[in-house]
Amino acid sequence: MIGVFVSRFWDGMASTPAEAADKLMSAIESEDKNAAESSICDGSSMNYEDAKNQVLGAAEASGGTITDVRWTVSESSKEEDSARISISLEVVAEVNDARQVDRRVLTADLRKGREWKVCSLHP
Repeated sequence: MIGVFVSRFWDGMASTPAEAADKLMSAIESEDKNAAESSICDGSSMNYEDAKNQVLGAAEASGGTITDVRWTVSESSKEEDSARISISLEVVAEVNDARQVDRRVLTADLRKGREWKVCSLHP
């Protein structure tokens, strides 16, 4: 029984809304589609590409090369099985030998099943 608990813990299950948002952001930054998809709510209309576009869209649309992605997560509201999170985001890209910085705040809605997962991201 202890082995099961330990393996679940080390599988990176998100036990808080902030961990879930951080897990999704890390997966998008490293372009790990499987990890990103596993961080998204079952039945959500959002998928990896939608989440990636919300996070990296402006920098990618400029045709630049993304050099850095930084974020901080802060909890806005939390219920027993749902939460809303604010993600302060900074995406740095090189565009035609110039540095472009895209700063914005995303709102993430999360739901809790076995673990917390992100259901939507919006500007």
